[in-house]
Parts: sequence; structure tokens; C-alpha cells
Amino acid sequence: MVTFPMKDNNILTLILVLGIPILFLYPGSIDNYIMYFSYVLLTLLLWCATTDRDKILIETRLDMNKVNVFLIIILLMMIFIFSTFSVLIPNGHIGVLIPIALIMVTFIPGYSVLLASGFRNRSTLIDIIALSYPVSIVIMAIVGIIMAYIPLNMKKVLIIALDILLLLIALFKITSGTRSSEKKRLIITYKHIVLAMIFIVLGFTYIRLYPALSYNLSLDIDRHYSYSLNYAIKGYTLNKFLPSTYPLFYTFISNFHSLVKLTVDVYTTTTVYLNMLTVLMFYVLASSLYGKSDYRAVVATLLWVFYPTLTWLYALETQSSGFQSSIQLLDKVNDYSFGDISWRRLLFFLPMEVAMTLTFAVIYLLTKKDINNTPLLLSLIHIS
Repeated sequence: MVTFPMKDNNILTLILVLGIPILFLYPGSIDNYIMYFSYVLLTLLLWCATTDRDKILIETRLDMNKVNVFLIIILLMMIFIFSTFSVLIPNGHIGVLIPIALIMVTFIPGYSVLLASGFRNRSTLIDIIALSYPVSIVIMAIVGIIMAYIPLNMKKVLIIALDILLLLIALFKITSGTRSSEKKRLIITYKHIVLAMIFIVLGFTYIRLYPALSYNLSLDIDRHYSYSLNYAIKGYTLNKFLPSTYPLFYTFISNFHSLVKLTVDVYTTTTVYLNMLTVLMFYVLASSLYGKSDYRAVVATLLWVFYPTLTWLYALETQSSGFQSSIQLLDKVNDYSFGDISWRRLLFFLPMEVAMTLTFAVIYLLTKKDINNTPLLLSLIHIS
């Protein structure tokens, strides 16, 4: 049975933290009540993570070679499904192919390279999953440049072939090594449940915002969509590399367009979930800095994801100086928040989120002194 450890002198604090938001619930939409329930659950779990940090909820041991072989087989099956439907219905729109295509671009290349390089022997499964995303960004950005002059219909075949080749190389590396691998300890504590809750709240937020947010013409998501689609279709122009400030972002995401036909609403609704991998990369970085068993990693992740900058203090000071318009106040304060007030991070899939992911990966690799990360580190630095 799960218990919530509390000291008597802390019960009042918990009551205030959970009780004060109730004052702002009524009247309100169903979303307010759902978010409040999430807030209560997250608070209780965070309380447990900080007060009973050594509590182990689940503990087991896994043969990571078998786990990775199983994942490779699943990924190969997904590619087979994607290839089969792409041949049978070349011009059709099949919803299940879109997430598969996204996995083929943003996960499979990096995951395969990390497994084949031996990185798996010194890292946990969650580290490999998190790092697979930024490594895939680097690989597919380079692939996008190389395939600039290749026709669109051939790009799909080459991306499929590349993913299959990388997965087979990783499978060969795993199966040709030591037959009996040491089983790694897998434990789940309150901090992992808190991390799961963070993803649940983010997922609920994305479900409520999209696809409606895709039709907001004041956002520049449409521009990123059109530039990456244009590059997937036309490749290089005669006079310049790419008509944008973020050329490698477009070469990376153009591979997604090469695999499936995407409307702007489908593109934005699908890619926004990649921000969850950015959050996971941040958590892995924090765990590397604080230590795997330290609860402060998940607290840092929680603060980074949900809490804005401290410019609200500047807003209070500015308001007392005689600002008449709340719009003017927000506009002025927004400049000091680096757009964090008006342009909330992680709510859109933009070059900023990709750059943050690469930055977190670079810092993470710098902390791993026992691994020779020089080639990977240099690649991430150049791309970011």
C-alpha cells in the first residue's frame, strides 16, 4: 500500500498548497478541474519524492541485451508495416503511418548508432532513449543535406533503407558480443512517478491545444512547415542553400515530409509531442549532474517545464509605477522574460526546442568522463 509520509508540522503547508487553488476553480471549465486534479496528484507525489526519497516502489533486474533486441525487432516490424502500406496505398493518407514515420526520423537512427557504438554498456535505458533523439537530429540533418538533389519518391526509399541498415548493424553488434550480459537493476521510485505525471499533464495540454492552435495565423509554425516541405520537394535552389535562418532544422524535418504527406495541422499536432523528448533529455541531464538517485533531478525538471521565469516580480514592480494598460505591461515584461510570457516554451515544435535538446545533450556528454564522446560531441555542437 502506498502511503504519504508527512510530519505534523508540514501538514498545514500541504493543506495551504492544495487548498488555495480551489478558490480559483469556480466558475470554471472542466479543463480547470482536470488540471487541478493533476496538480493535487503531482504535489502529493512530489511530496513523497522529497520526504521518502529512498522508498522503492518496484525493483527488478533486466537483461538489457534481450531488451534491446526486442526493441529492435519491434522497430523493424514497424518499418515493415510502413513500407507495406506505402507500396499498397502510395497516395493514401493512413493515420498510423504518421507516428511511425516520426519514429523513423527522430528515434531509430540515433538509437541504432548508440547501440552499435557500445554506449549501451555504460548507460541506462532511459539515457539511451533520451539521447537517441538529439543523435537522430544530427544524423537526419546531415542526411537531408546529402539527399538535396534526390527526387522525393527516392528519398523515402533511402530513409527506409538507412533505418533498416542501422538497426541490423545494431542487432549484429549486440548478438555478436558477449552471449550472457550482466542484468541491470531497474528500480521505480516516487520521482519516476512524478516524471510520468509531468508527461501526462503535457500530453493533456497538447490534446487541448491542438489542432486548433495550428490555425493561428499569427504564429510562425506555418513558415517552418512550408520551408521544410519546400526543401523536401525541391532541395537546393540555384542561388542559395535555404531561404531561412535555421537551415539544419529544415533539412532535419524535411525527412518527415519525405516519408508521409502532411497538412499543416497534422504536422503541428504530431511534432509538438517531440517536446516530451526534450523534457526527458533535460531530466537525464539533471540526473547526471545530481546523481541517479537524487530527487532534485525531477524537481528541477518540474520547475523548468511548468514554471515561468521570475519576471512576474518585475511585473509587480512595473505595475506599481503607473502602467495603465495590462497589454502594455505584459509587452514590457515580456522583453525581460525572453518571450517566456507570450511565447511559452514546449507548447510549439520550433527550432528553439530542437536547439535546447541538442544543448542538453552536449552538456550531458560533457559530464560522462568515462566515455569517449568526442565525435558525437563535436557533431552535436556543430549542429546546435
